[in-house]
Amino acid sequence: MTQLVVIGAGGHGRVVADALQKLGRVADAVILDADVGLHGTSMLGIAVRGSDDLLPQLRVEGFSEFVVAIGGLRSFGLRRKLFVAAHLAGLQGWILRHPASVIAESAKIGEGSQVLAGAIVNACAWIGENCILNTGSIVEHDCRLGADVHVAPRACLAGGVEVGDQVHIGAGAIICENLRIGSRSIVGAGAVVIRDVPPDAVVAGVPAKAIRRSGQ
Repeated sequence: MTQLVVIGAGGHGRVVADALQKLGRVADAVILDADVGLHGTSMLGIAVRGSDDLLPQLRVEGFSEFVVAIGGLRSFGLRRKLFVAAHLAGLQGWILRHPASVIAESAKIGEGSQVLAGAIVNACAWIGENCILNTGSIVEHDCRLGADVHVAPRACLAGGVEVGDQVHIGAGAIICENLRIGSRSIVGAGAVVIRDVPPDAVVAGVPAKAIRRSGQ
C-alpha cells in the first residue's frame, strides 16, 4: 500500500477522511492544511502534519500519492495550485473511488479525482483530473468533464453533457442532455439548465438564467 497525502482539513477533508476509513487507508495517510492551529492534531484518526510546504519532505519520506480535499465554491484556483504543487513535489494524484459509488467499466476517471458515496458515473463518461463528484451526484453516459470540476451533492448531469474546466454545479442542480457548460461557470443549487451556459457565467433558477459573471 502506498502512502497518501490529503491536502485540506476542512469540511470536505472530513468527507475524504471518512472515505479513507471505509477503504482501509487511514494508517498510511497524513493531512496537510494551511491552518497552523490544526497542526499536530488529527482528523478521524489521520494526523495533520503541517501545511503544503511539507510536500517535498513527505515525498522524501516515501509518500507517493495525494488528493486535494478542498471543496469550496470559489476554491478552484487554490485546488489547481495545490494539484500543481503536489505534482512538482513528485507525487501522483490518487483516484478516490468510494466503496458506495458506482462507476461503469467504460468510464474514465482522471488523476486525483474523487467519486464519493452514492455517486454514479455511467457508461463512457469521461472525468478530467482533480474533479469532485460529491455525495449522490450522477454523471450520465457520454458526459465529458474538464479539470477541477465540482459536481455538488445530488446534482445530475444527463447524457452527453460537456463541462469545461473549473465549473461548479450546485447541489441538486439538473443539467439536461447534450448541453455545454462553459469553463469557470457556476450553476446554482437546484437550478434546471435547459440551454448551453457560456464561460464565466452564473446561472440559477428553474429554468436556469444568467444572473451575473462568475468573477463578480
